[in-house]
Amino acid sequence: HHDMVREIAILGDAADHQTEALIRATYALYLPNKVVVGANGPVGESPIALLAGKTLRDGKPTAYVCENYRCRLPVTSSAELGAQLNAK
Repeated sequence: HHDMVREIAILGDAADHQTEALIRATYALYLPNKVVVGANGPVGESPIALLAGKTLRDGKPTAYVCENYRCRLPVTSSAELGAQLNAK
């Protein structure tokens, strides 16, 4: 319970296999202090701060991993997302 909260934003059509892969990668690891939000595409203004201003990368489903109000570079593959979630 002393770990930082990991905030994960996933953008992309939920029916897209790449979006599904990002979602599976998010839940493949035991991360008890995580918050996951999603949107079907790019988000301009949003009442959910974690989604505000997030965009798709090269038009592909994209994931953002954030901690303490700072986000890592956006990723588009489940392998890249897994690496970010495994990193301390």
